[in-house]
Amino acid sequence: MPLPIPAPGESERDFIGRCMSDEGMVSEFPDASQRAAVCYGQWREPVRGQAARSEADAIEARVAIPLAQEAGAPEWIMWMPGGRHTITGSKNGRPITVEMEIGPEDAARMQRALQAHLARRHKPFFDFAHEGKGASAWPLEFAWRETPEPGIWARVEWSEAGRQAVAGRVYRAFSPMFFESSDRPARVEGAPLNMGGLVNNPAFAQIAPLWASAGPTTSTMTMNATDKVELAALQARIAELEAQNAELKARAESPEREEALRAAQAELEAAKAQLDNLKAELAARARRDAETIVASAVARGAIAAKDEVAQKRWIELIVADPKNAELLNKLPGKPALTAGRMTPQGSGIQVLKPDVCDALRGYIAAANPTERGLIYYREFKPLLDKGERIPFERYPVEAANTLGTMIGNLIAQRILDLVYSRRPMLANVTTDFSDEPARKGQAIYTRTVAIPSAQDFGSGPQDTADTDYVVNLAHHREVHYAFTTAEYLSTNRNLVEEHAQAQAVGLGNALVDAVAALITNAFTNRSVGPASGKDFSALTTAAKALNAAGAPDFGRSMWVNADFAEALSNDQIIMEYLDGNNRTAYGHWMNVKGFEHVWEYPALPSNGWNLIGFAFQRSALLLVTRVADNPEALIGAGYPGSITVIRDPVSGLAVLSDRWIDQGTRRINMRLDVLYGAARGVIHCGFAFVSQ
Repeated sequence: MPLPIPAPGESERDFIGRCMSDEGMVSEFPDASQRAAVCYGQWREPVRGQAARSEADAIEARVAIPLAQEAGAPEWIMWMPGGRHTITGSKNGRPITVEMEIGPEDAARMQRALQAHLARRHKPFFDFAHEGKGASAWPLEFAWRETPEPGIWARVEWSEAGRQAVAGRVYRAFSPMFFESSDRPARVEGAPLNMGGLVNNPAFAQIAPLWASAGPTTSTMTMNATDKVELAALQARIAELEAQNAELKARAESPEREEALRAAQAELEAAKAQLDNLKAELAARARRDAETIVASAVARGAIAAKDEVAQKRWIELIVADPKNAELLNKLPGKPALTAGRMTPQGSGIQVLKPDVCDALRGYIAAANPTERGLIYYREFKPLLDKGERIPFERYPVEAANTLGTMIGNLIAQRILDLVYSRRPMLANVTTDFSDEPARKGQAIYTRTVAIPSAQDFGSGPQDTADTDYVVNLAHHREVHYAFTTAEYLSTNRNLVEEHAQAQAVGLGNALVDAVAALITNAFTNRSVGPASGKDFSALTTAAKALNAAGAPDFGRSMWVNADFAEALSNDQIIMEYLDGNNRTAYGHWMNVKGFEHVWEYPALPSNGWNLIGFAFQRSALLLVTRVADNPEALIGAGYPGSITVIRDPVSGLAVLSDRWIDQGTRRINMRLDVLYGAARGVIHCGFAFVSQ
């Protein structure tokens, strides 16, 4: 005998009434309590419109792919990428390979499946690693979206455990569960209640990463709105049934009414059982959420992995009061607790290195120059610093010029990074680097900070502590290089590093030379004598002079020419301070007589007064950079390129990246231009060495 099933749009109460009075049901299940249990079981069954398929019929789509992840949890996640894909997943515990074709109509079918589940008061969910236990999120809507990448996207309500798993980088990708059609290529027909889960290895190689803006997350590990509605509805229904029972008992005068009373009592018991199950589910979910949050804290080093007592205590605190999760979130991570730690097999937590394709996608999708710079420092700089190349050939090109643009921008990013490492003397002066637009010749006000004197309480601020200086943006320089995309894809040479090293030296030299040109006889404190006799006593003389002039005793450096550096190299005392980690070809001594850095600078100009060295506090020299306000006007009406601002988030140095393709050679041209100016600051903070 076929069992009754809910009709579209039929309410729970109407279905239970129809099911209880169905002749076949009455015949098959004469006991009213048994019949009520069967009817409620039918109501709770998964969606009938999906060919009565169970979760065992669904494809669980997983295969290895690491995804990059930042803190935070997005509102929309890609449920399935668009286009044609061949996936290897599992179905009913067995491996399966399916070719899928995904388009907007599949998104519409998923939305209908979601609505069908919700119409029967079933609550579809996403889990963790396809375990079918705790909910990581609840889908609210499915839709086809073309950006940032085409595919079926799901708008979700995160559970606190899911939010923490994403924010804490415990899981970094999503993997769907779905019913496939018999077509080949197959289409999506729907999905079970468990519609997918957070994983570290989705089957769809093009699934979009769970990128999110960095920043702290707030804890909301409380019963979500749908749970509250469901719990309140059950409690209200129980109260209604208890009132009906009391009324039926008072009026039980006939067998028909006695039968109705038994049915009502059975329904009441079923509702109470449902309420108990819901409460138990919520309690279990709260504990799983707490365990996941604590695991995330362990992963970021806020709790020691071996401190099981602390972990259990935090779990109990969060279960008792979910607001305690916010306190745990605020505990800073300790790198020493995570360094070198391997995650145990089978733990369900996997921290993986981001795949380069996901990092490249994130770099392209970054909202601003600072965000792009941070992604470079996190994902690409470690590779380049180790001498490894970025495997651009693994990146699936989604647009004709995307790869060329990205290669050029990453070269520019590397150039800005290397400017400081190749010309570290730039860190010795007062710098005002910004990506704010300006024009050549524009005057920029920059400030040096001096040491204020202590004064009587209540005297007010001292304006003399800080001094504004005017720096004229007198220079507009560029570095220019060209390449073809094929050059980067067809060789194992690290062309990013090769281009960037040379360009960084060129740009760094221009900036340092502009500053060094200002070391003239305007600095009146000086020592006269040949470079050949310089030794430790020369640094003592410079330090004494700066002290007497009232220069701050921090941020002091010294630049010397090649002859001066050679003389210092012959002094045994000086050589005790030699920087053994110096990667440049020039001499470098550290922390000598109050000078944080003593740099050999062979290109130090004589500036018309036989300059051989300069000891100074950073306030003596100023360097300002900006990006061009209107490069099209500067270059001319035939301006051919596209413009991007590239910024180094550590130094703040920013350039305008101008890219165009030469139609004759098909080579991609990259031009980095920067506006800059230099000025003398506090004169008494400098001390010069001249040969005569």
